[in-house]
Amino acid sequence: MRYQIKILIYAIIRIIYRIFWLHPLKDKIVLCSYGGRGYSDNPQHVADAIKRERPSIDICCVVLDINIEVPKYVRKIKKNSVGELLEYATARIIINNTRFPLYLAKRKGQMFVETWHGCFPLKKIGYAMEDITPLGKALVKHDSDITDIFLSGSKYLTNIIKRDFKYNGTILEKGVPRLDVLFDTSNIDCLYEQLNIKRNCKILIYAPTFRDNGRTDVYDIDFERLKNALEERYGGEWVILVRFHPNIAEYADSLQYSSWLINATVITDIYDIMKITDIMITDYSSIGQEFSYYLKRPVLLYAKDMDEFQNDRGMYYKIQDLPYPIAENNDQLISLVKTYSFSKDNADLNAFFNEAGFVGNGNTSKEVAEYIISYLQI
Repeated sequence: MRYQIKILIYAIIRIIYRIFWLHPLKDKIVLCSYGGRGYSDNPQHVADAIKRERPSIDICCVVLDINIEVPKYVRKIKKNSVGELLEYATARIIINNTRFPLYLAKRKGQMFVETWHGCFPLKKIGYAMEDITPLGKALVKHDSDITDIFLSGSKYLTNIIKRDFKYNGTILEKGVPRLDVLFDTSNIDCLYEQLNIKRNCKILIYAPTFRDNGRTDVYDIDFERLKNALEERYGGEWVILVRFHPNIAEYADSLQYSSWLINATVITDIYDIMKITDIMITDYSSIGQEFSYYLKRPVLLYAKDMDEFQNDRGMYYKIQDLPYPIAENNDQLISLVKTYSFSKDNADLNAFFNEAGFVGNGNTSKEVAEYIISYLQI
């Protein structure tokens, strides 16, 4: 019954939405990142690239919090407002990285761009998700029907898009726009200054994903032991950055920080931070693959709920099949830090990357922008 009610509500909103089609289309981008969390991720990088090519274009960002900070050249519109309907209805370019609202319909002259938010999903997505609801299926179908171009950062993701979204449209397998920053070292000094880290320090980042069941006890790394193990193994002074997934960002406030344990959850772009990071610890997040492939640096996995997570969430890859060492408790993690030897020439790692077919050379945003501009002739 709840599903039918939601579908009815969306149908009513769509009728209202189509009234706004009486207004002409404008040379405007409307983007929504992670459901309105701000001007960020792949949509931001594509929009900025289009802005550089066409400075006169208008950019509007859908936000949950109207007080959130955005660049001066970006307008904000409150999510779930009448104004949001008008902006969507009159924009030539609409960019998302999760799901398009179910009420959206496409008018002639519009382009819908689905950037997604990763290049190597470990957790099942689209129709492949475990226990997907009727509303979830409707959203997947709607995305596939309305999307003009779907971005992909790997051959692996391209195959998933075709199979598990049942998408038959254009796929631009050019890379992940947000990863372009990994190739730009111009702001390195600013990053150290922003995080108040000395340039001679070594940096480890802990960047786990969230749990659907809300568990937080799995983030129980003994950071002091970890720091001591790093300095014993590698020497020098080490700093540990903690970066939680946006879905559990509030959990970051529960930790006690210091000069060497820094809350990096508040930093907008984790990919900037990755440029100055020497080692990453993560769990089931695809960010580990991005870090090790593009930056050629070591990744360790800390996954104490490995069996539970994989059974509950549904995975394309078993974490045991990834080419990274795994720890299930603090003792194992400290042992890994003290003994693991990373090599860029690791045969298993390179075979994994070759099979995945990662792409991207730092120009993805520009190439996508040029495609959109050429297609729409704006």
